[in-house]
Amino acid sequence: MELKEKEKVNFKREEFLVFLFFVAITFILFKETIFIRWFHAGVDPDNTLIHPDISPILKQSFPLWNPYIFFGFPLLAESINYGLLSPFTILRLLLQNLLGFSSFFSFNFVYILHFPLASFFMYLYARSIGIGKVGAIISGIIFTYTGIFLEEPGDRAVFDTYTWFPLILFFLEKSLTDLNIKWRYVILVGFFYGIQFLGGDTQHSYYFSIFLIFYLLFKYTMRIKDGFSKKEETKRFIFTFLLIFIIGVGIFGVQLLPTYELAKQSARFYFKIYEPGVFLDNLSFKRMLGMVIPNNPEDCELFIGIIPLLMVLYVLIFLKNRYKFFLFSLLLCSLLLSTKWIIKLCQFLPFFSFFKDHIRIIYFFFFSVAILNGIGWENIIRKYKKIGVVILILMIIEIYRGWTYSYRYRYLNKLKQHKISRSYNNIFRMIKTKDKLYRVWMDSDISNSILRFYHSNGFSNLVLKRYLEFTHTSTDIDYLKGDSYPDFLYYPNYLALSNIKYIVIPNKEDKPYFHREDLFTKVYKDEEYTLYKFKKVLPRAFFARKFRVIVNKNNLLKYLKNSAFQPHKEVVVEDLSLLSLSNIQELREEALKDSEVVKVDITYFTPLEVIVNLKNQRPGLLVFSDTYYPGWKVYVDSKESKIYRANYLFRAVYIPYGGKHTVKFIYSPKLFKLGSIISGITFIASGIGLILSKR
Repeated sequence: MELKEKEKVNFKREEFLVFLFFVAITFILFKETIFIRWFHAGVDPDNTLIHPDISPILKQSFPLWNPYIFFGFPLLAESINYGLLSPFTILRLLLQNLLGFSSFFSFNFVYILHFPLASFFMYLYARSIGIGKVGAIISGIIFTYTGIFLEEPGDRAVFDTYTWFPLILFFLEKSLTDLNIKWRYVILVGFFYGIQFLGGDTQHSYYFSIFLIFYLLFKYTMRIKDGFSKKEETKRFIFTFLLIFIIGVGIFGVQLLPTYELAKQSARFYFKIYEPGVFLDNLSFKRMLGMVIPNNPEDCELFIGIIPLLMVLYVLIFLKNRYKFFLFSLLLCSLLLSTKWIIKLCQFLPFFSFFKDHIRIIYFFFFSVAILNGIGWENIIRKYKKIGVVILILMIIEIYRGWTYSYRYRYLNKLKQHKISRSYNNIFRMIKTKDKLYRVWMDSDISNSILRFYHSNGFSNLVLKRYLEFTHTSTDIDYLKGDSYPDFLYYPNYLALSNIKYIVIPNKEDKPYFHREDLFTKVYKDEEYTLYKFKKVLPRAFFARKFRVIVNKNNLLKYLKNSAFQPHKEVVVEDLSLLSLSNIQELREEALKDSEVVKVDITYFTPLEVIVNLKNQRPGLLVFSDTYYPGWKVYVDSKESKIYRANYLFRAVYIPYGGKHTVKFIYSPKLFKLGSIISGITFIASGIGLILSKR
């Protein structure tokens, strides 16, 4: 008994020292970030832009809704760019908003933390399948500092998702070490399977889910070969799979339901990634060459090195190992599936067409190479110690050289230069103190990250289909390219409805249209940008008496462009039920008179709640120019009313009589509440299961 306790203590000490070793490697490779203040993410005190900072929203409310981009957008539902429920994001937000660390430190600390954790998790998995200490450390290094983490060096979602994969496999291996399955480890597999989904990279989670099914089948066949009862093992593995899936989906439920609701209304859901999309990013010959020869930083983003690949062949030819054929099959399949010819054949797979850049499946190639190298190096170091050490040093030099070319030259060195221009800073100072609730149109990269005032654009992988149709009125929407110019800027009615008061235009894109004195005033200009003020903008909330019902979307959008349409007097809706309301007919015929006194004041504005005080003489529609989206409720004088989709994209509520009114908009999404309940129950049940399984 004492011997077993000693072994446990020694193993924990070994794990701790190995983790410190990986931390030391991280310090060496990211010395500029740690000691010279290079930037990886977020907005530092000097306005350095890398990654969205949602602090302004957190100071006001729980981050369910983002009023700063896209005329208003469901924030928590957008898991890809924000990943608000990822443990890494939560840690960053705690450091920044609770403990008072700067955004610079918080973003960089969490970003760098991925590297030692990923290495250590890979080490644990390698050890669990019988690889020795040295081999497991090498597996961790190759996994973290070659192609997997080089291809998307600035992608938060990739890091937040992929880091958990080896830990999940580690717990799966631990659950299958004895005759009886250890259910506490199965519960942990399900828990972290759900956690990796919260990272936000659904595409990687999709690939990993497929991989996990095949991995379970592989382990099932291994246990059958070891003499376990086929009947009993079949039952156990079916139950194991179901338990992992149920726990994983349960933990992910709080994110899954809101994201699904957003995805259904996104351009991606309707347009999907049709055939041209599969060729957006694939494994070309140049990239294959760059995997072994780091000459051009742009072509060696998937660098792995010659020696690790030779080690794979050594293991395949000379060594006996139960995992090698499964890992080599995984290596080969992921490599082939990254080429455009094979990708085209996979369109029939469920959900495959929702994703682009299927080269990302090659990440399992690097995973396999890492483990096969661990197996090989353990054998080499044991049999040919001196020669093995020399070759190992050469491989480490090769990996460092590839990392330097691919990561440092292609990404890290650029971080110093990724600053907001002086022009933008001047524009920020001019706008942020004026016209608080009016919107600005400017570059989407800036608008998504600097939440100081309200933008009419932004960036999202799940941008709403209606938003694209409203802002790109005269062009065929190519969601894959995403770079067609938002021509709604050239229609005064659209600008007025959008509550856009300021437009920032690069001087090289300046057009005579913006020089029209009846529409615009030039406020600021320098060598880079020009700031225009739109004269006919409507306030965020306004009251109109006249309305028109147009059900056909194309006809509706055409009518909004028409000069006969007066956006300050008329509202266009799509819901025929509005026609059945009392006192409604006169609204269709008579617009608001110029002499009629109407007062609209927004007295309270937060992301989740808006209060508007209204004084009107006759019935009409109160229009609020924020995105119409499920989950928003409205109360007129404390009584719940109906929100109508107005002017194709925005919200309106019918006010049936004159007088003083208080109109309250509240965002309270049902699917988020349901998902929270599901995740909460799953979390508690998993905790109880862990406690009971230890007895």
